[in-house]
Amino acid sequence: MALNVIVNIIISAFFVAGVIIGIKRGFISLAAKPVKFFAALVIAFSFASAFGAAVINPIIEAPITNYIKDFLYTNCEGLTSSNAREELPTILKISAAIFGIDIGEVASNATNVLDAIVESLTAPVISVVSVIVAFIILYFISKVLLSVALWFVNLVFQSGVFGFLNKLLGTVFGLCLAVIVSWAFVAVFEYAVHLPMFAANPTVAEFEGTFIYGFFNSYSPMELLLSF
Repeated sequence: MALNVIVNIIISAFFVAGVIIGIKRGFISLAAKPVKFFAALVIAFSFASAFGAAVINPIIEAPITNYIKDFLYTNCEGLTSSNAREELPTILKISAAIFGIDIGEVASNATNVLDAIVESLTAPVISVVSVIVAFIILYFISKVLLSVALWFVNLVFQSGVFGFLNKLLGTVFGLCLAVIVSWAFVAVFEYAVHLPMFAANPTVAEFEGTFIYGFFNSYSPMELLLSF
């Protein structure tokens, strides 16, 4: 009985907290974080390739090419077409494997083995690095710009009819979050009370749950999986 009361209080607290947070912060403020995250990801994914090729690639192309060339000429001066596969540094072997480059074939068809390897490896490596760097830059720039935009929108929706609508939608959003949190809590709790370590505990053994608990438990992840 006591456990039923405690569980009900916890679930009720989730809903009370959802309503209070929804009214206090409003819908725009609550939705800002997930919106910023997903919108920034979409923007970064959409423009990373073009931004990388246009801006990042020209900046990093010469330094990376020169670094690889200097490294090979300093440490792998004895590379030939016959030993290129075995003597090439491991990191460059991995890069060649990732991009489907046959080092032996490249070396066998080249007049200067080192220059041919540098030329064949640097282009794909630079392309990938430029896209990764571009993605990171675009992601953080997008988050900053979206933060500013959402701050202005939230400022507009602070008073009057817009303010009321913002708080109303915030309450609904808070209740939705409370449902999700309660559902997760019940799913974890239901799993915990069926663990062998609690099987002999009389308090846990007598736990049946109330209507609210039963409602969330009826649609738990385990129930949904077992229903198929």
